[in-house]
Amino acid sequence: MLLRRVESALPWLAICVLLAGAAQQAAVGLGWLSIGSLPGEWAPGQFFFSLALLALFALGPALAMAAASDRRVRGIPAIALAAVALLIAHFTSYDAYYAPMLRRMSDGGAVSGSWVVFVVACTLAAAACATRWNRRLGTILFAGACWLTFATAFVASLGH
Repeated sequence: MLLRRVESALPWLAICVLLAGAAQQAAVGLGWLSIGSLPGEWAPGQFFFSLALLALFALGPALAMAAASDRRVRGIPAIALAAVALLIAHFTSYDAYYAPMLRRMSDGGAVSGSWVVFVVACTLAAAACATRWNRRLGTILFAGACWLTFATAFVASLGH
């Protein structure tokens, strides 16, 4: 009984973590939180973004195990929207590597805008597949999309 409750709460916890990371990155991108005055000095609350990346990474194997045991994961559409929001907010936020200049991750970084659009489309398509057509295959595809989203956001942080 307790295990079932924990299993049902984990997707919603992941959504909250992803949205917190997206909110922090959106606040940086909107200029509400400023990056530091020295190169590499992140904005306040960077912990939320780091935690969101960790959650995206952990979602991959968790969703793959759920698909292997043919368990239905509630909240996949919401997870997909939160993951996409995180990626887009991060891609449009300011890069601390160039502090104190305000240069966005999207301004000639390691990840192109067309790649971000591709990842967003893959994530949303996999979520639709998991929800509408084939739950098991869609959940596996969505697990891969979570890793792809994680890798894209991570590489965007590295590329200068």
